[in-house]
Amino acid sequence: MLHTRHRRDSLTWQVAIITPVIHYCMGGLEIDTDSACVDASGKAIPGLYAAGEVAGGVHGNNRLGGNSLLDCVVFGRVAGKAAAKYMLGDKTKSMDLKELSGGGLAADKEAPASKL
Repeated sequence: MLHTRHRRDSLTWQVAIITPVIHYCMGGLEIDTDSACVDASGKAIPGLYAAGEVAGGVHGNNRLGGNSLLDCVVFGRVAGKAAAKYMLGDKTKSMDLKELSGGGLAADKEAPASKL
């Protein structure tokens, strides 16, 4: 498709070639609530986990704009936790994100006293 734009008050033409692209995949592997991939009968496949665009069916037939990053973060954490439990069993432990990040967000810390 060729798109053109012409301004009536000038002789400027802007031309761009527009082609179809995929910005988000709405298909993929079916997962359960632990992000484990399931087979055709709906049974979890041991040790196989998926998250993000590779996992289909999380949003149904369509997704709300802006939800893909949230989808990747939430199901990425779920898949990571389930995969760790699968590999390590009872040796896994919970980790506080504040501790992991080195103290939390900058807004959580006291602001330094002003030098003015």
